Amino acid sequence: MEDQIFRTDKRLWNQVIFGIVIFAALGILGIQWLSFFLDQIRQLRETDPVLANQKLISLLNIVSVVHGLVSVSFATYFLLLGINILKGGKYPPEKMRVIKDTKVQIGNRARHLAYAHISIALLVLSTNIIVWRLRAILDKWLKGEISP
Repeated sequence: MEDQIFRTDKRLWNQVIFGIVIFAALGILGIQWLSFFLDQIRQLRETDPVLANQKLISLLNIVSVVHGLVSVSFATYFLLLGINILKGGKYPPEKMRVIKDTKVQIGNRARHLAYAHISIALLVLSTNIIVWRLRAILDKWLKGEISP
């Protein structure tokens, strides 16, 4: 039997490259903003430590929410992909666009790929639990409710 191959979708490839460039630019801007904000907090800590802690808690909340949204998006994608692989019995699932020529995997290989995608989704979601727990601990520490 001849191997079935999903051919590269050039439009999707261009969209992925464009998305990477946009995310990289946003990441650079976000890091610069974060650095600027942390410098302001450092300076404010010398004059008004209470206000500095409040601003740090706000920053911590923003970072936690952004992390949560991004990680839930990735986890949802991987979970749905894993479910679609299990339903269809092959990878890539029907009508899926790919950014490079991809040999179709069927049977046990497809099932293992599906379980791997679902495991990745659960692993990514578990990072949310860790980040939110750390956020809660840091929040209490900054408010002086617990000691370091």
